[in-house]
Amino acid sequence: MKPLNPDFVNLAEMPRQAALRLLQECDAMRIPIDPVALCTMNDWPLYFMRLDNEKRAATTLMDGDSIQIVVNTKHSDNEEGFSSDSSLRRRQRFSLGHEIAHAWLNSHNDFGLQKQLMTENPHGVRYQLMRESQANEFASELLMPQPLMEERMKTFRWDNVIEEAALLAEEFDVSLTVALRRVTGMASFPALMFYFGSHREAPQGAIPSKYFSDTELPKPSGVSMPNGSLVARLAADPQSRVSTIRNVSASVWFPQNKKAQGFKVQEWAKRIGEKGFLVFISISEDEDWSGSQTKKYADDDDDWGY
Repeated sequence: MKPLNPDFVNLAEMPRQAALRLLQECDAMRIPIDPVALCTMNDWPLYFMRLDNEKRAATTLMDGDSIQIVVNTKHSDNEEGFSSDSSLRRRQRFSLGHEIAHAWLNSHNDFGLQKQLMTENPHGVRYQLMRESQANEFASELLMPQPLMEERMKTFRWDNVIEEAALLAEEFDVSLTVALRRVTGMASFPALMFYFGSHREAPQGAIPSKYFSDTELPKPSGVSMPNGSLVARLAADPQSRVSTIRNVSASVWFPQNKKAQGFKVQEWAKRIGEKGFLVFISISEDEDWSGSQTKKYADDDDDWGY
């Protein structure tokens, strides 16, 4: 039986390392990453077809050692490839990257092992969530690999986070949500990213930068839009555009935590069509956010890892 995690690597870091290894072995580290070519080079059967009963943009079919990857063209204008609609194409590309994870990761592509872990395991539901989370981490790294992102981040303008992330999304051919999530993870100061659905609830936990833990503030999870936040004002006014609030009390985002009184936040928010809202907040002990970024974390400017 293949080992699940032979190097005892962090469960999020393991798929990221595996994605980079795949790109390096296939000499495919070029923007935008071509997931179709990766399937071809690894002899993973790939089909573009309409799946009327499938909500996902791509899926993997496993039968013993046989793996087939299918990109769903149900809502596409192209039955033989990615959609010409950028929003759907980017969803298809990310979903394909997710399915490539299942084909590439040793612990995912062992059919017998997967059957045991998902159907004969009292913690099977929890395992499935972890498995899907790992595939998403893999897809993020695959389509926006860290070596290429490090170069782009050297000139990244943190005073215009969401619009800068949108430029990266265009360049790497991924959604703004994926790009902003990636940017947040590589921030060299305390920061959080949120996605709020159209009902103003966050279906998933916030995405932290690696320096967020320095604040000793709790990572929000399952939150509603905080009263007094920029995103709440944006949601209340359909005519509002992207804007920034400087030096807002962190108590807006951490109302039950006494430590929040010593912090300030700067918030960016953007409406993403009818799907919801994206939010990025930076957290600082200083009154001047830009000053805190350059002073407290100046020694870490070249360290863009997780």
